[in-house]
Amino acid sequence: MKKLKFIAFLIISFSFLAFAAAQTKPQKTLDPEGIMSAKIVEALGKIGDIRGYDLCLKSLKSDNLFVRNAAISSVAAFGNKNAVPVLLKELVNEKDAISKILIMSALIDLGMFEYEKALIQFSKSSIAYVRAIACEQLAELDEKYLSAIADLLIAEKDDVAKTKLIEILGNHGFRPVITAIRKELYNANEQVRTAACFAMGEIGDSKDIALLVKMLDDKSNQVRSAVKIALSRLGDRSVVTLAWKDLEKNDPLLKASSYIILANSNESKILPALIKEVVDFKNASILRVEAARALKILRPYFNKVLIENKPSSGVDAKVISTDNLGFNYRINGESLVVFLSRALTDKNNPLYKDVPLIFLALRDDSSLPVLRQLLFSHDLDIAATAVHALGEMRDADSVGYLISLYNQYNPA
Repeated sequence: MKKLKFIAFLIISFSFLAFAAAQTKPQKTLDPEGIMSAKIVEALGKIGDIRGYDLCLKSLKSDNLFVRNAAISSVAAFGNKNAVPVLLKELVNEKDAISKILIMSALIDLGMFEYEKALIQFSKSSIAYVRAIACEQLAELDEKYLSAIADLLIAEKDDVAKTKLIEILGNHGFRPVITAIRKELYNANEQVRTAACFAMGEIGDSKDIALLVKMLDDKSNQVRSAVKIALSRLGDRSVVTLAWKDLEKNDPLLKASSYIILANSNESKILPALIKEVVDFKNASILRVEAARALKILRPYFNKVLIENKPSSGVDAKVISTDNLGFNYRINGESLVVFLSRALTDKNNPLYKDVPLIFLALRDDSSLPVLRQLLFSHDLDIAATAVHALGEMRDADSVGYLISLYNQYNPA
């Protein structure tokens, strides 16, 4: 299966899959403990440790739609063909269209290629989010379906589905669809325009630079941020100057996109500002998290500077350092991770809710013990975010804790 490129960083929303599931049943499945269980199953699938396999297999029979869908994807990720009979049985019993699509995709992943035709039929569904999810699964299975997905994009009328199709084609860098995507720059829907800008950056046609520059006048700051990222991907150096200018503005989206662009350009002068943005109580969450992601992007550059010990680098030892634990960003003389961890002791601290997401953005292994401790927090939002972070960071040492936590929410 082709791994999709990760392109978006600004569109803050529930996953498209969660949105689709909520459309099929406006129900009990949205309870916090159900969401937590689903996140645990999803994390176990991403980590891929065999200890989590039985729990994921068992979760296929959950009454909770989110848990069931997470289990389907996780079982497929383990690649164990012994799951095929169980998945076939669940396919017969399953009533939800999205779950059926995921089961078929899992079966194809496990060698049951006869289900491709049925999956193609779902891509022609009269229900917009159903056909979009089917297209996403087809694209992951084989790039031979991209041409058909491009045709569906041209005919698509629903803006939510259109946004998803553009994202799929952009993630795969599917150049033949570029003309259709250019037209979507003038779509009235902000999300569609944003997706089109990101996709153009991923497809990588330098002829689009002039067209994207015109989009910098878009009334939406989200679209403008996407344009800057796309121009950066296309190698337009003038966007670096624009990024510096946008740091002077108060809009968090514009500043966030600017920091990412500057970090990707190894603009080391932004380091002190990034540290301040991460811990500033007044900042929006998106700005804190993206500033942390910019720090992660710059980490290899600064690590190289420290190793080479260049006196002319301008690096402040009070802000970064290396010791026996490795590379550290620092604030007020201590590790940034330690500083942020203290915010978790006070629910009234403005950083409290954002710390797990900041840790995920930083990708600093020294934060893993803190994230494991958060699994058992009484604040389910914090605990669920920690589960997600540990799954994304592929932390095998958390598997035992995740299984224990799942059983706590789902006693036998």
